[in-house]
Amino acid sequence: MNRALAVLIGACSAMLFAPLLYPLATGRIFVFNDLTWFHLPTRYLYQQALSAGDTVLWTPSIFAGFYLHGEGQVGLFHPLHQLLYRLLPLGPAFNLELIANYVALFGGTVWFLRRLAFDTPPALFGAMLFTFSGFNLLHHHHVNLVAIVAHMPWLLGSADVLIDNCDMTAVVGADASWLVTARPTYAEAPSATVADPIVVHLAPSADV
Repeated sequence: MNRALAVLIGACSAMLFAPLLYPLATGRIFVFNDLTWFHLPTRYLYQQALSAGDTVLWTPSIFAGFYLHGEGQVGLFHPLHQLLYRLLPLGPAFNLELIANYVALFGGTVWFLRRLAFDTPPALFGAMLFTFSGFNLLHHHHVNLVAIVAHMPWLLGSADVLIDNCDMTAVVGADASWLVTARPTYAEAPSATVADPIVVHLAPSADV
């Protein structure tokens, strides 16, 4: 029964992933709102600089010169971004960057819920609900904001690993690192995540 339910939830999740994969499969891209106004143009400038061997920190193409690295939303030195925009054309690279956020959300939530002793079907169901929630889908055009949310289950699961090892010093250190390295443009975003490991630590354990 559990196996059949897990397969059903997996199939439903695959169907929800399908619209996100459609532009990639058809050679198109999502263009709603900030995707066209900001994210795609800055990725274009980023890729052009990478291809030319030029600096990606600054671009003369915005205003009279713009410190793109300081703006923060492109994630210029993220290993995945470096790989995508060096190796692939702009369209596929941009699509894969957007899709990767939802893959990370789903996989991280499954792992975190499994660590909390949920069986596979409820863990998959929770991951499906979180990944395709209204907030995450309606903010698909805020690529970096969804990327921040995609880190949350991984951070919580990592905190749970540290807490299981009774290393609260490491948890506090991880929280401090997260605050220090947070993107300036979304400095408020880590605040909930910083508090979450404490909630995980204080929550009573239960058989689910």
